[in-house]
Amino acid sequence: MADEEKSLIPSTEAVNIHMLFTIRHSCNVEYFLDKLSIGSNDPQRPHDLVGLGNKFKYSVLEGLSLVHEEREEEDEERYKIRIFQSIEEHRQQYHHQKYNLPGSDDETKPNENATDEDMYVGAVDSVCAMLEGRSFQRAIEDYDDVLRIVRGESDDVRCEPHKRPWIELIAPEMQKIKQPSLEEILAVKQFPNIGLPNEMYDLIRERAKDTAEMLAGKGYKIK
Repeated sequence: MADEEKSLIPSTEAVNIHMLFTIRHSCNVEYFLDKLSIGSNDPQRPHDLVGLGNKFKYSVLEGLSLVHEEREEEDEERYKIRIFQSIEEHRQQYHHQKYNLPGSDDETKPNENATDEDMYVGAVDSVCAMLEGRSFQRAIEDYDDVLRIVRGESDDVRCEPHKRPWIELIAPEMQKIKQPSLEEILAVKQFPNIGLPNEMYDLIRERAKDTAEMLAGKGYKIK
């Protein structure tokens, strides 16, 4: 088959990995938002799972699942382009629109449309992602490591200036809280409540179930 005819369709294994990591991350973020009593103004919760650009929307899921797919070296650029398309679509989410963009006149400040609470939610998201080991091509070992990165003490990882003060404020508060047992989440269809409010746990579980059913219609067998 000619290269231009190849379809970048993720395998069932890659889709399962994407869904599992997404559920763990959503539970992680929601756990801390609940414990810290923030995020009530975010209309797209459970985190990452509902609304425009959510990670279970098929066009986003399809591209992000390719991160976990093995590929030939000559296909690497095509994979990067497709993955980036899904990343850009996901960035339409409310929390990214508020947190990712710096101020129009001062790049060290948040954008004018973001509230303090929006920035704290984004900071929790960032810290969770770093500690889950998904964000960077290096190990993030603990909260001290997170703060070293945020303060510019890492040579190979950069933190945008407008995000720094919010992470510096929220990370120590997150560290004081009993950490959730993400390793207990081992499957998409059935996973334990790691400390979420029951209503939020049910919402995440139902969203995962509905997405697994949607994927079954496309030939995927989700565990």
